[in-house]
Amino acid sequence: VSAGLSSVSGGLRTPGRSSRTSSVPYLITTPEPRGCLGLMTPPPAPCVERERKELEQDVELGLSWKSEALVTMTLLRSHGPQCPGDHPLHEAINRRNLQALAFLIDCGRDVEEPCCGVRPLLRAV
Repeated sequence: VSAGLSSVSGGLRTPGRSSRTSSVPYLITTPEPRGCLGLMTPPPAPCVERERKELEQDVELGLSWKSEALVTMTLLRSHGPQCPGDHPLHEAINRRNLQALAFLIDCGRDVEEPCCGVRPLLRAV
């Protein structure tokens, strides 16, 4: 009988069992990528300070351009997911940005529009 083949009655020859080093079936295992050390590094955490400074700079830019849209969109970047509304006055108050607050009021934003049941003036107090 040649190597790796076993003999069965009738002269048929079938391959013998190969010796695998793993007890896990080969259909379930995934080969490791080449050059991978097997260690995964998580992505870095967001830099809150950098994001805060970028937001402040963008608000200042919107104010210098007198762009209500830019100021509003910049402030809404930090508006939480709990409220799907458009409440830039609340965010200007949360960020204690009096220039943005005055600008938005001058642009005609409603000072009585509630966000999650709280009005902007109540939030400011």
